[in-house]
Amino acid sequence: MRFLTDLRYLEITNCKYEGLFPEVLFSLMVTAFEFREHIAVWSTFSFVGSLTNLRLLILRGTSLSGSIPSEIGNLVNLRNLCLEKSQFSGTIPSSIGMLTLLHTLILKSNKLEGNVPRELLNLTLLHTCDLRFNEGLSCDFEFPLLQLGNDKDVDKSDDESDDDDELSDGFGN
Repeated sequence: MRFLTDLRYLEITNCKYEGLFPEVLFSLMVTAFEFREHIAVWSTFSFVGSLTNLRLLILRGTSLSGSIPSEIGNLVNLRNLCLEKSQFSGTIPSSIGMLTLLHTLILKSNKLEGNVPRELLNLTLLHTCDLRFNEGLSCDFEFPLLQLGNDKDVDKSDDESDDDDELSDGFGN
């Protein structure tokens, strides 16, 4: 791993890798992790709090399950967070409200439940918040429109769309 000290972006897509992923990669200065489709890489997601340099985290179509850890609030440089089409359950941690640089939040197609945390109102740069396809989620407040016209409505509609362009465009921000 000593040869990977300049690694900044790691993408693994459509890989049927099974087993534990070398967590030493998470000690590098990587700013973007993207894992998509059929990745069985970790038995736990608890390492996430140590990835403080991340600007982009995409875990789409993984076998990860359990709660989204509250340590996700430690990722203060994060611009784009996508935990889509996995098996995450429980409530959305209020610590996501500490990610004040976040532009895109996609948690759709999981097993999340409970109330959407009001702390999401702290995300003043947020322009996409997709929580669709989580049958147990409810929201007892509205995201007001910013004076700049940034739409911050929580979208829980039933039509599915691909967010690849949204996430890729946001990485350069």
